[in-house]
Amino acid sequence: MSRIAALILLLTCLFGQAGSSAAAVRLMSDTRSVSLAPHVLVLEDPTGTMTLADAQRRAGEFKPSAVRDDAAINFGYSSAAWWLRVDLAAEANAPRDWLLEVAFPTLDSVEYFGPGGERLATGDRLPFTARPLPHRNFVFPVHLDESGVGSAWLRIVSEGTLTVPLRLWGHEAFWQDSLVSYAMLSVYFGMLLALALYNLLLWLSLRDVNYLSYVMFAISMAVGQLSLNGLGNQFLWPGWPAWGNLAFSGGFAATGLFGALFTRGFLETRRNLPRLDGAIIGLAGLFAVCAVAPLLVPYRLAAILTSLTGVTFSIVAVAAGLRCWRAGQPGARIFLLAWTALLVGVVVV
Repeated sequence: MSRIAALILLLTCLFGQAGSSAAAVRLMSDTRSVSLAPHVLVLEDPTGTMTLADAQRRAGEFKPSAVRDDAAINFGYSSAAWWLRVDLAAEANAPRDWLLEVAFPTLDSVEYFGPGGERLATGDRLPFTARPLPHRNFVFPVHLDESGVGSAWLRIVSEGTLTVPLRLWGHEAFWQDSLVSYAMLSVYFGMLLALALYNLLLWLSLRDVNYLSYVMFAISMAVGQLSLNGLGNQFLWPGWPAWGNLAFSGGFAATGLFGALFTRGFLETRRNLPRLDGAIIGLAGLFAVCAVAPLLVPYRLAAILTSLTGVTFSIVAVAAGLRCWRAGQPGARIFLLAWTALLVGVVVV
């Protein structure tokens, strides 16, 4: 690339193209990582037929993501393909090799087009071996030429929630952060496994069906979380992308099913709250339908149904817990505290 061409590209990156106002990402020698959401330009492709050349010709139609902090870009449940572009401008003494992380492992298809013409494709519908780097998230190597400027493009399609957390990392910082995140997730799943085994032993000893419901609740939660965090795709079912694609929705639907059964048994709603008991039974049946729905209907419809059922059940469970607490039922207060903690965690995620 000539110096004049590099200067033109740098000015374009800094001041934006027609119709775009997001500034280029300035990379310095001490940059460890940077959130890309405030710098990303996006374009919706409703038909899903656009190629990279088409996207480049329509560069002036890209719009800023409107995200101004470290939050993820979220397109909700969308059937369209989404193109994302981020312009990079590295200082003379800054590294030329970086890592682009898309930290949402349940995306169906993620295609990356690098500044040097690289094209890489991955997603949870492809085997884990298709990933450019062996990591629970989607990570792409970004190489800038000597000029230090260039653009990275992404094309993303997914039948589930289309959430795109984007971050650019220096190599050393990325692997240090990954080591910490893997360690924390290992502790979390170790605690979940210990909780399930402890309650399994209680069920074997006492034969109280509530303990068995709780064991299945914990196992289902683990399946959904393993899919959500990408560890399942990496370590448990790397060669089974079809199951990996279903584990997220199916795992959380099963979590709702066994959570409803546990709530019904623990609060004894059949005896104490007969009206709410009918609602809990109905929601448990709906969760069971949601668990197998991806095999029968489009995944997006199953995912939306699971989300709506989960929200409804959360309200019903809290209402049941409050009524039992007011009636002086033993354990209702602890149930409410535990359920509230779970809901807060879900909101944070």
